[in-house]
Amino acid sequence: MVDVWTRSSYREQGVATKLMAMLIEAVPGQHIYFQTDTAVGFYEKLGFAKQPEGMSFIAGEYLDNPTCG
Repeated sequence: MVDVWTRSSYREQGVATKLMAMLIEAVPGQHIYFQTDTAVGFYEKLGFAKQPEGMSFIAGEYLDNPTCG
């Protein structure tokens, strides 16, 4: 998962924590992996552990896939 944000005016109110709890509850037994460089502490508080760095590549234009709907 990449680019999960809480609007600044709603931060520190538990919105992101609730969102993450809902996600975790919805996918029991699944591996959840986030790429973040600014919210490491937040995810650690939720029980996530640091993983090795990943690599990224965008093929063509980002999110431009005419075969997907």
